[in-house]
Amino acid sequence: MQKSKAIKELFKVQDTRNKFKIIKDYDLQIKGFSNITVDLLEQNENYISNQIASTQNIKKIANIIKSNIKSEQNLDYLLSIEKISEKYNEDFNGLLTIFENDKYGELTEKIINNLTVDTSPIKYENSTKNEDKETVLRGIIQSLELKLQIKDQKINEILKLNRELDKKIKNHESQTLKLNDTIKIKNSELNTKEELLQSKIVELNRLKEQSETKESHSLHFKNKETNINDTKINIIGAPDLWKLEKSKNTHFYNEENIDNFIHNYNNTENSKFYVVKFGVTSYASRKLKKQIHVIFINNKEEFIKIIKGE
Repeated sequence: MQKSKAIKELFKVQDTRNKFKIIKDYDLQIKGFSNITVDLLEQNENYISNQIASTQNIKKIANIIKSNIKSEQNLDYLLSIEKISEKYNEDFNGLLTIFENDKYGELTEKIINNLTVDTSPIKYENSTKNEDKETVLRGIIQSLELKLQIKDQKINEILKLNRELDKKIKNHESQTLKLNDTIKIKNSELNTKEELLQSKIVELNRLKEQSETKESHSLHFKNKETNINDTKINIIGAPDLWKLEKSKNTHFYNEENIDNFIHNYNNTENSKFYVVKFGVTSYASRKLKKQIHVIFINNKEEFIKIIKGE
């Protein structure tokens, strides 16, 4: 007997509950359906029963049965048909084990014939179907209740987590406000200190400029005094009374020393040379004008200014 036919016929005689269990246990694929339910199975029972005999499904079922045979030494296929029927009735897994051991031979065909000609009372079949539906529905309800319980638990966890997050957010917001207030105060203090510092810098620069100005004036006077002290003043023709006003750097010449006066003019640095106009003769005056460039003094006031370095 063909393996696919034997398996298909054995599947057909199963009640709805067993058919649903077989499909799930063997992970059978039904073309056109991604997920088989009890309702779909009842509505499309003939089509699904035929799809059980697909090459892929037959291979899956045979591999599992062969694996079970290797682990269990089952010799029940040697019993009589009556004993086998009495022991296994319509047991899908048990009868498939016998079919495999029989190599789907004469014994397999006789068992299939006995199963297909046997008719159970309609009332019993309907009762079984109702019981199957009730069992499946109860299982579905329990599954849904469990899922609902899990979802409620997750919702409670999420709500708890959300409350904790809200608390942390409020805490962070409070800390942020405090920090912002602190930053504002610090910024205000910093601005005040910057203004004070800027004011001090301005005052310091003013004092610095004032100090530099005073220092410059002092240096100028010092240099001027130094220049006055260092500069040798040479005067020819000064009256004797003027000589009483002389400073340490003042050197007087008489007209008879005119050549020495001219020589010093030509060979001395950092010296000034003056001629008292009314203190020398016309001859001496012309000689001096001709040979050197000198400054003539007309009166004592000019002499005093020269002595003082004005």
